[in-house]
Amino acid sequence: METRVCHAVRPQARRALPAPRAAPRGDQHHESKAGTRTIGLPDELVTLLQQHHTEQNKERAKTAELWHETGYVFTTPTGQPLNLRTDHREWKLLIARAGVAERRLHDARHIAATVSC
Repeated sequence: METRVCHAVRPQARRALPAPRAAPRGDQHHESKAGTRTIGLPDELVTLLQQHHTEQNKERAKTAELWHETGYVFTTPTGQPLNLRTDHREWKLLIARAGVAERRLHDARHIAATVSC
């Protein structure tokens, strides 16, 4: 059986997106220790995140004054938060192209957490 080494990292997301049509409330602080726990990541994912960070820095330099520094890991090409509806629509297209049974995007988080480490 293969042993997987996971890196312990601190999540970088410091605030959650407000719900659609909700008034922004500024920085959100977690009320429990569970909101700021350390998680393990497979080496492959660490490599992909590092590559993503490099690409995002290129986008930041290319867009210059149009870049919005939000602190999010995944953003639009100008640094703004991703639209939740777009993410959902792209998930549905991915599921259809893969030819697999309908799954909720939220379920994928649980599956990934279960099989990653």
